[in-house]
Amino acid sequence: MSHILPVIRPEKPAEKLLVDQLTRSIFGPGAATRAAAALREGVPHCPYLAFVAELDGALIATIRFTPVRWGSDEVLMLGPLGVSKAFVKKGVGRSLMQAGMEVAQRAARSDGHDVVILVGDLPYYQPFGFNRIPPERISLPRPVDPARVLGCALSTGALDRFSGAVEPVLRTQ
Repeated sequence: MSHILPVIRPEKPAEKLLVDQLTRSIFGPGAATRAAAALREGVPHCPYLAFVAELDGALIATIRFTPVRWGSDEVLMLGPLGVSKAFVKKGVGRSLMQAGMEVAQRAARSDGHDVVILVGDLPYYQPFGFNRIPPERISLPRPVDPARVLGCALSTGALDRFSGAVEPVLRTQ
C-alpha cells in the first residue's frame, strides 16, 4: 500500500455541488436509500466539520459531519467519508478521519456535540475511538446491520447517556 500526500483542507462553501457530485460518483445511486443518507437529507452539514482531500487541484475525497438527534439530544453523524476509487487504501481516508475527529473533539466543548455516530466497518473506525452501539440503545430510520452502527464519545462517558431513535435535526430559518 503506497501512501499519497494530498492537501487536507476545509471544504469551501462554493464546492458544495462539486463535493456532492464526488460523493455520488463514489457511492453510486443506491447511496440515497441508506439509513445514514435519510438522516442527512435536507439537513445542512456542519461547515466547520467538512473537509476535502485535494491532489493536483482535483478533489479526491470528502468527509462531513451532520447534526442528528439521538433520543432527546443532538449528536454528530459522520458521513459520508468517501474516497475516489483510484485513491482507496492510500491513507487518504485516514487523513480525513484524523482531521475531522480532531476538529470535532475541539468543537465538542463549545457546540455540545460530544458524541459522533456512524454506520461503517468497526475495524476501520475503531482506531479513531469508535465502538459498536448495542442495538437496543439505538434505532435508525431505515434498516441497517446493527454490527455497523458505531459511536465515539468525545468526552468521558458521553456515549452512555444516549438511547432511542436517531432522527434528522430540522431547523427552521
